[in-house]
Amino acid sequence: MLVRVNFQGCTLKTGVVQSRNSFLACAFHFDNPIFIRSLPVEWRIVDEDVIMKQIAVIGSSGPITSEVYKLAEELGGAIASAGAVLITGGRGGVMEAASKGAKKNRGLTVGILPGIEEDANPYVDVVIVTGMGDARNVINVRSANAVIAVSGGAGTLSEIGHALKAGKRVIALRHSGGVAESMAGAVIDGGTILSADSAGEAVELALEKLA
Repeated sequence: MLVRVNFQGCTLKTGVVQSRNSFLACAFHFDNPIFIRSLPVEWRIVDEDVIMKQIAVIGSSGPITSEVYKLAEELGGAIASAGAVLITGGRGGVMEAASKGAKKNRGLTVGILPGIEEDANPYVDVVIVTGMGDARNVINVRSANAVIAVSGGAGTLSEIGHALKAGKRVIALRHSGGVAESMAGAVIDGGTILSADSAGEAVELALEKLA
C-alpha cells in the first residue's frame, strides 16, 4: 500500500508499515519532513475513489479562555465526525484545542508549522515543517476546501484575506471573540464571511456544496 502526499506541487509516495492497531508512514521533501504519527486503525483502508474534504481551523495560537478552548475542541470533533481532515497551524491555543477534539473522535489532523522545528502540539498526526514563518498561512488556507475562524488576531485576519482571495468558503464563529467575531458576516471584495453560532453549524456551512 502507498500513501501519496501532495506538498508544494510535488507528489510524494511513501511505504506504509502496518500493525494490528495502527500504521506509520514517513515522507521527505528535501529539507521539509512530513511525519505521519500513529493513526487509528480506521485510516488503514482508504477507498482511492474517495477524496476526503479538508477543513482548516484558524485562530489564536496563544493563551485562550476556557470557553474558546471548549468551542474549538467541539469544532475539531465535529469536523472529524463529518469525515473531514482537520488542517491547522499545528501550534497551541485554538489549533491545539481543535486538534484535540478531532482526535477524540478519531479524526485525522494535519499541522502546518511556521518554523524549522517539529514542535507541533501532541494531537497532530501529520506534521509539516515549512520554515516559512507567517508565509505558511497561505499553505494553510489553500490546502483546505473551507476555512473556519475561531477568535484570532492579525495572523488570523491575514489567513481570512488569503482564503477569500483564493475563493475559499470562510466561516467565522461569531461568539468566539477576536477577529472571528468582528468579521462574521462581513463582505470583502464580493466574498462573504459566513457567520455561525455553533461548531456544528460552522461545519455544516463548510461542507455545504462540497459533496
